[in-house]
Amino acid sequence: MAVINIETTQNVTIDYELAGLGSRILAFIIDYLIVLAYAFFVFIMLSVFFEGETLGAFSIILILIPYMLYDLVSEIAFNGQSIGKRSMGIKVVKLDGSKPTLGSYLIRWASRIVEGMVFLYGIVPILSIAISTKGQRLGDMMAGTTVIRVNKKPHAYRNPLDIINDDDSYVVTYPEAINLTDSDIGIIKESIKSYKVFNNRVAIDAVTSKLEELLSIKCNEPPVHFLSTIVKDYNHLITRDL
Repeated sequence: MAVINIETTQNVTIDYELAGLGSRILAFIIDYLIVLAYAFFVFIMLSVFFEGETLGAFSIILILIPYMLYDLVSEIAFNGQSIGKRSMGIKVVKLDGSKPTLGSYLIRWASRIVEGMVFLYGIVPILSIAISTKGQRLGDMMAGTTVIRVNKKPHAYRNPLDIINDDDSYVVTYPEAINLTDSDIGIIKESIKSYKVFNNRVAIDAVTSKLEELLSIKCNEPPVHFLSTIVKDYNHLITRDL
């Protein structure tokens, strides 16, 4: 079972099971058969009423365009799932934990057309998914996405720096930390990491001074301890009411 770790915007890391190559191929086949059945039905109906150039024009509007846009519209409308993906219990997600944007779906859709038409009718995308450690085809790599299974409950855990007691014994030292953002916490964690790896005092001293100014508080402990406490306080404060 291939697993990928995705850190959410709430600094929670979640383990997701990657969608298998077989599941993705079957989802594609289901979608293809649905579109094919639609195209066949609409063409038969149009043939009853139109012929010649008129039939060709309506076929482009009612068959070719829906066929081309099916994947894009489905993933946008159903939050990363087409009918085939939903049937197989898989969906598109962003690797950074954010919600896929319209741009992400557009990149995946446009690259799928290129991959299918240019790269030996899907051989390269299949090889890419099989080889990639994150289960990505070329379009996923460009869009920063992958495809996961959603019919199994993911396992969530926090970064060790964020771990606090699950009971009510945890006491918040700096309640002002609630005024920070996830971006602020990300910067604090990076400065702590830089200090531990490279012994970079400049970063943690600069971040400490900025926090004292921003939150109107005073650091009366070693900066690295102060910053660690800020992170723990923040995560406790934003999760205590969940």
